[in-house]
Amino acid sequence: MVEGRWLPESPPTDGSQATLVPAPEAIADRRRGPAPEVLPSRIGRFVIIGRLGAGGMGVVYAAYDPELDRKVAIKLIGAAGAAGAAEGGAAEGGAAEGGARARRSQALLLREARALAKLSHPNIVALHDVGVHAGQVFVAMEFVAGRTLRRWLAEAPRPWPAIVEVFVQAGRGLTAAHEAGLVHRDVKPDNLLVGDDGRVRVADFGVARYRAPDEADGADGASRMLATVAGRGARVGTPAYMAPEQHEDEGVGPHSDQFSFCVALYEALHGLRPFVGDTPQALVAAIREGAPSRPPGPARAPGWLDRAVTRGLAARPADRWPSLSALLTALTRERGLRRALGGRRALYAALGVLGGVALILGAREVQRRVALERAEEAAVERLEVVTGGVDRLLARGRQGEAEEALRASSPSSSTAARGRPSTPGSCGPIAWTRPRTGSGPGRPGRGLHGAAGRGSAGGGDPPPDRRALPRAVAL
Repeated sequence: MVEGRWLPESPPTDGSQATLVPAPEAIADRRRGPAPEVLPSRIGRFVIIGRLGAGGMGVVYAAYDPELDRKVAIKLIGAAGAAGAAEGGAAEGGAAEGGARARRSQALLLREARALAKLSHPNIVALHDVGVHAGQVFVAMEFVAGRTLRRWLAEAPRPWPAIVEVFVQAGRGLTAAHEAGLVHRDVKPDNLLVGDDGRVRVADFGVARYRAPDEADGADGASRMLATVAGRGARVGTPAYMAPEQHEDEGVGPHSDQFSFCVALYEALHGLRPFVGDTPQALVAAIREGAPSRPPGPARAPGWLDRAVTRGLAARPADRWPSLSALLTALTRERGLRRALGGRRALYAALGVLGGVALILGAREVQRRVALERAEEAAVERLEVVTGGVDRLLARGRQGEAEEALRASSPSSSTAARGRPSTPGSCGPIAWTRPRTGSGPGRPGRGLHGAAGRGSAGGGDPPPDRRALPRAVAL
């Protein structure tokens, strides 16, 4: 087995965040020694712009593709050195045998890289090309404008629904890789990219394990299962996120990525990792024990979400979710059910508000109608008083006084009825609304026409009654 050591991708807070890869002296070609770090001008057809960083088992450069006029990221992998590591590097043999092993390993690495290049999924960094440059395998990848998930989490407090949404996107990319026969083996916030377009992409398959669909388990099955871009038999990954079986170099598969995925999700939700230790040995012991540490303070996520993540952190693969896809289904289903329940509650609340508004408006309409009826009754009562007085005046032949009484009572009634003011001393045209029938025998005719009506030659008009007078006043 190749000796491992801590090789940080970026200055970590503790050694548990560093990616464990084969030691450089085991990867470098022993015949040539480690190559000096010189920025190449070109890799294949790609023009190198600058160095972006190093991760896993390769160096990443920003480059320009002149044929397709686009910016890409080039990852250069030490294929020849990995060939020596792939075969253990300890067996004695001639130069011919070593060269044959190197060629076989390089062919395997190229096949793995090409399998990854065939992956087309919106949540996986797209691969555009693969080839060999100066004895090293290179992969041309999509250049993502954005930041890592770790930096995205540090930029601002994120609510748990937003965190789950981001991880669900990343999980879909990992699921697509699993279906293609790839196991990432280094899932962590630093290898998940959140683009400026809001899309999440899984990156850095530099230590991925690949098993071709046509490869059957046999005498050489174990070595095939452990084939990685970093080299055969290498214990790779980031210890704080590695599953127990990954620490023990046995049975690594999609369930191992599920464990790492849940470690990263737990850390994003609670602000700390579920397994900690003062030393690498204590960290591995905590991971093998499978008892996540509980975060202090109030819960930051609902209980159903904690239970789903905790199941994915089980020490035994059989106790985890059947697949990462099953975990994503649980996350989206539970969230969808609660979103639907919240929407239903909001609907009920809205209906309650609308019902309350309707009751208030109905009550106001009833009050308005009651007030209108009372106002009409009061007007009728006032008019009855006026008409009673006018009847008495007319019965006594005091027509002038009757007209004056009508003028005194007309302005307010006319204003209320017509919605316009009346001039003082004028009540407008006054006329009876009952038809003229002439006066009977022994009844002197009286009538009011215009401002001062006179009795007609035919006996005059009949005296007004209470039903006709209010309408006359309204005119």
